Amino acid sequence: MKKISPFNSCDPVTGQCACKDNVAGQKCDKCKNGYMGANVENEPDEENTSGCVKCFCYKHSNQCTPATDFVKKDIVEPFADKTITGWSDLNGNDVDYDDISGGVISEDGFVTTSEKFTGNQRNSYNDFLTMDVHLGDELDAIDNCKVTITGTDEFGAPIVVTKEVPLSQTTEEQQISVKVNEREFTPQISDEEFITMLDNIQTIAVDVPGRPCLSKVSLGSATNDFDQSGEKAKYVEKCFDPKYENSSLDKCAPGFTRSSEKIFVKDQYNPCVPCECNDHAIEPCDPDTGACKCLHNTKGKSC
Repeated sequence: MKKISPFNSCDPVTGQCACKDNVAGQKCDKCKNGYMGANVENEPDEENTSGCVKCFCYKHSNQCTPATDFVKKDIVEPFADKTITGWSDLNGNDVDYDDISGGVISEDGFVTTSEKFTGNQRNSYNDFLTMDVHLGDELDAIDNCKVTITGTDEFGAPIVVTKEVPLSQTTEEQQISVKVNEREFTPQISDEEFITMLDNIQTIAVDVPGRPCLSKVSLGSATNDFDQSGEKAKYVEKCFDPKYENSSLDKCAPGFTRSSEKIFVKDQYNPCVPCECNDHAIEPCDPDTGACKCLHNTKGKSC
């Protein structure tokens, strides 16, 4: 049995263990309602200080479990073909590929807006962002590397988190590795806020001191489009609500459309509501616009 009690103790009379915040059960062996575990068995995570992660589900449902049909697949930028699309320095200037070093060179850090690493990267939650770098000088390691992820919340407001990583005092290649969760970055935000940020990443910045070379970037992720024989992914949620078409709840199910009250900037957060066709349509309305395909000599969006 996994130990998900912060004190590894229990009540001497009832046997109830003292569980982490988001964990339930007499033996602290399951997640509370509205929270998700680390793996397909939906077990609490020993490494998580709260035990379980709040269901995201675009805020439409508090019913979720770990998905079983996703396997791990890294997103990789090896710079092998000398293509530097979507990369710049911290000031927005182009970065150059260096044939000798086999990577991109910059005196002002690196920023990516590449589609590979931006947009919806929720499947990277609790996986690793890794970067292979060469320092220009051993003394550059006196300062830490800073990794900054910038995304937005559901209203479009920016969320910015940073992680400082110590460097080894060498000019040989070294790997910078950061676990992508709210416990590793500052300022401290909730798991829900962090996953909301991952849903709409704008930039990832890597501020390495001196004049370093960046030769490879990899972001752990997951997919359900390939061979399922790979390692099962963790922390990919499966949500439940009949108003939505798929397990991520980002599309309306047939018979439903997005609410006309656009509260949130990103449409996936706006709720799905029943079609209103006044009984003059036999097909569901458009899931995005709500427009009905009218019959009985009627017209208009709602017939």
